[in-house]
Amino acid sequence: MTQFTEIPLHYPRSSGEVVSYNTINTRETRNSKVIKQSISLIGKNTNITLYSNQPQVVWFLMRRDVLLLPWLPKQQSFNQSMVDKLTGWPPQKEAYIIWLKPDLYEVTVTPDELSKVTSLKLIYDFPDGDIYFVRAKD
Repeated sequence: MTQFTEIPLHYPRSSGEVVSYNTINTRETRNSKVIKQSISLIGKNTNITLYSNQPQVVWFLMRRDVLLLPWLPKQQSFNQSMVDKLTGWPPQKEAYIIWLKPDLYEVTVTPDELSKVTSLKLIYDFPDGDIYFVRAKD
């Protein structure tokens, strides 16, 4: 009789590593309306810069480069110092923001905060996320 032994290859949670695949590769994420609309609107057009509060999710589903929105730790508030740092953002002429809901990590500047320093236009609003068009203010 052959006996099989299960050998755990890697336990990332026990060593404190982040495991995105558990939350990304789900039916709910693959069927996301905001991601489907993003693919339809932007697709593989690499001339368009994408930002997101959860770029790893957007990359996994769209398979294209996605940048993290400006970082703002929870313990910091959006104050004049942040406004000064973000003046002229984004560095590209224009970009799109894919804002996924809920914001699981809460480490980026929110669209509300960005609207204070950029020209931000909501294009699509879905229960699972929003798509914005953003330009630096003149």
